[in-house]
Amino acid sequence: MRGLDTPTLNEEDRNKMRLILPHISRSLGVMQRLRSAELTAATTLVALDRLSAGVLLIDANGAVSFVNRSAQRMLEEGDGLRLRKLTHSACHGDLVAENAAACKAIGDAISATLSRDPFDTPHFSSCVSIQRISGVASYTLQFSALGEHGEFGGDRGAYAAIVFISDGAQEVHVDPALLQSAYGLTPAEAKVAVTLLESGSTQEVAKKLGTRPNTVNSQVKQIYAKLGVDTRTRFVKLLLGLATHRN
Repeated sequence: MRGLDTPTLNEEDRNKMRLILPHISRSLGVMQRLRSAELTAATTLVALDRLSAGVLLIDANGAVSFVNRSAQRMLEEGDGLRLRKLTHSACHGDLVAENAAACKAIGDAISATLSRDPFDTPHFSSCVSIQRISGVASYTLQFSALGEHGEFGGDRGAYAAIVFISDGAQEVHVDPALLQSAYGLTPAEAKVAVTLLESGSTQEVAKKLGTRPNTVNSQVKQIYAKLGVDTRTRFVKLLLGLATHRN
């Protein structure tokens, strides 16, 4: 900012400005990108919060950084699964089970998930069943790693993995006809997609449907292409958004 009576910039002034302006430009660019990333993360988290399935986001240290409403309801019941608050931490806490063996299984699954490259892991890293204290149907936890530049944004390491919690007392239903009409899946592909949502692997799908694993793998590739997803995490997220729950 220079006044009207201020002498014009000399060569030394211009050289200084050439050094300073690129830094200012980069700073403004980074700030704008961060604001955009924060907005993207916020809108994505709002979408997760609307899902009827339980969803947790795990940070790089294995602690829970985000809990959607459905997961909050399940955890507040204290029926075999809960959050253990960590001292002097802004996160929600550690995901733990009342049963010692189940608690270890959760910890092992999170550790294994965080140590894997999400782009080299086509399916969930692990699937853990948690018995409820009340004796009703178990919770099923499915884990998947997230990339550093995943769709959930946030600071680096803020969201390193995602956990889907299925309530066994509720039946999750996705209408195959909806998948056929909205996404162009064939009847066979729609059946595979619905079965895959309920299973931990393509081998399990093949066993349930009485077909070969290689056939299921080929169908899954076609399903992903038609749904516009490239990972199991995005596949489950999309289908859960279409699902209805029956008690």
